Amino acid sequence: MLRAPEFRRVRAANRSVRDEILELAWVRREPGPIRFGLVVPIRGLGAVGRNRIKRILREVFRLQRTQLPDGFDLVASPRDRVRAQDFALASASFSDLIRRFKERERLP
Repeated sequence: MLRAPEFRRVRAANRSVRDEILELAWVRREPGPIRFGLVVPIRGLGAVGRNRIKRILREVFRLQRTQLPDGFDLVASPRDRVRAQDFALASASFSDLIRRFKERERLP
């Protein structure tokens, strides 16, 4: 996902789960592959920190893609920008949020 209206549509759906490290929002859409977007605020980290978080979260998504159902738009955003830069913590957080997302949507 790249366009602002797509991100606004996910936020407007008001479906999300969060923990101390990440927040994951989603919206159901037409059948098709799952789409993933990131919202990493500019303030507080600088370019290096923001890019590190984006690289880590994209890699976590790539590794866990097989656990996710098609037909959804997902948007992840860090809540704790320092801990989101740790791959192991971000991966564990994302796994837990995916489990909770599937429970809320009643998915296998």
